[in-house]
Amino acid sequence: MTSVVKSKPAISVTLIRMAHENIVALLIAERDKLTAAITLLQGETGKRIGRPRKTDSNVPDWVLPKKPKRKTRKFTAKQRREQAARATAMWAKRRAAKAGKKKAAKAA
Repeated sequence: MTSVVKSKPAISVTLIRMAHENIVALLIAERDKLTAAITLLQGETGKRIGRPRKTDSNVPDWVLPKKPKRKTRKFTAKQRREQAARATAMWAKRRAAKAGKKKAAKAA
């Protein structure tokens, strides 16, 4: 019976040691995950995650899509003068209406 009693503590010690080593391994793995997440958030990684941009790669110009040209509307000199006259008339009308309201308020 004494041999059985001696073997039980040895088994429990090995189980504790294995559990201890397992816990340490899990903590180290978690630390590595956290370190990777921190460096990713801080932007210290040299690699870019995801698909590279078209302008970043060494792609020839003929492969890239062409930007559509923006159509510009051009006023002739006559159209510019007419528009200026319309804007001047609009502002004069607004000033007159505002002055009419002030006169009506003073009279009342």
